[in-house]
Amino acid sequence: MAFHFSFLFFSIFPIILSLSPAFSTNSEGNALHALRSKLSDPKNVLQSWDPTLVNPCTWFHVTCDPDNNHVIRLDLGNSNISGTLGPELGELKNLQYLELYSNNIEGKIPKELGNLENLISMDLYGNRFEGNIPKSFAKLKSLRFLRLNDNKLTGSIPRELTTLSNLKVFDVSNNDLCGTIPVDGPFGSFPMEGFARNRLNGPELKGLVPYDFGCTEFMLAPASIYKGVSSSASKVGFVGWYLEKLNTRPILTKSITCGLILTAADLSSQTIGGSLMEQYDLTRTLRMAGYGALIVGPSLHFWFNFLTRCFPKRDVISTFKKIVMGQALYGPAINSIFFSMNAAAQGESSSEIVARLKRDLVPTVVNGLMYWPICDFITFKFVPVHLQPLVSNTFSYLWNVYLTYMASQEKVSTV
Repeated sequence: MAFHFSFLFFSIFPIILSLSPAFSTNSEGNALHALRSKLSDPKNVLQSWDPTLVNPCTWFHVTCDPDNNHVIRLDLGNSNISGTLGPELGELKNLQYLELYSNNIEGKIPKELGNLENLISMDLYGNRFEGNIPKSFAKLKSLRFLRLNDNKLTGSIPRELTTLSNLKVFDVSNNDLCGTIPVDGPFGSFPMEGFARNRLNGPELKGLVPYDFGCTEFMLAPASIYKGVSSSASKVGFVGWYLEKLNTRPILTKSITCGLILTAADLSSQTIGGSLMEQYDLTRTLRMAGYGALIVGPSLHFWFNFLTRCFPKRDVISTFKKIVMGQALYGPAINSIFFSMNAAAQGESSSEIVARLKRDLVPTVVNGLMYWPICDFITFKFVPVHLQPLVSNTFSYLWNVYLTYMASQEKVSTV
């Protein structure tokens, strides 16, 4: 009796093993059929998805691994499908590419997608997804491409996503996200374009404002009624108010900031030269304020954004490259403009302006090399790009005291 049982077991066991991939693909087929049942398909792109077939690898828009018949790719981008996604998608454990972009899928993104631990690319952009970005995405350690742009997502960007060390592309633009942008992990090198057209308040300032700054009150009301400075901004005082202005009017805010700093620097320079009441020159101060607001502020905005695009990382090598470019290009150029415009405003002729540049420009650039590199290192290495002009202008206060003093020197005789 025992012999017959053993013979029967060893005869059936290989058959069971040979059928196991079919059982697996059948469960994947069930998951895909559940997806189909939640979707509207006016173009019949899912017509081949026959639930009576054991193996979904024969279905259109489904790709399987030829070695084990596991579903590894789902391509339904730009298929004019609508409906919702269900938790069953999380059963596709071997899925590597999930392409559902440019459709009309709505509802929340299932948190079960975080179970797709082999996923490399997830493209859900161009739909009508709403709700929060699932924190469970932090489990997708193989993920390299995550595009969620052009949806209706709300809430803050989960800080858990900063642990995705393999993430190379992250795009959440054109949503309704709030809070601040993470700066840890791969997020330190993502371009700002991937976060544009949201209600985000710029990169995170640790210790100054909470990462979900601006979310609590906005979550209670539709985005269409948001106007002016939020009540959450008032809770963190000037920093929150300033961040709000940087987010809504970045160039104007930076220009005004720079103008005020040069005004203060010129007043300090005049005070050092003697009694404020006796030495104060309103015309000179207005000239410096205008130069800061109209020239330095806007140029710093575009310069720092240009450097960030050229060298998006914050490692030491990229930081030194930014410093070298700043000292070799921006510094001499902006100082030349400063001396030329200031001299022209004082009525100096072109030959006198050239003589002034020959006398003052080189010493100014040389002295700048002893001051600015350490300031630039701190700015580029540790400060979010949208705040770099503010920090740079803060460093420039002492420098501009010196610069306005140099600009006030008598013109050079050309005789």
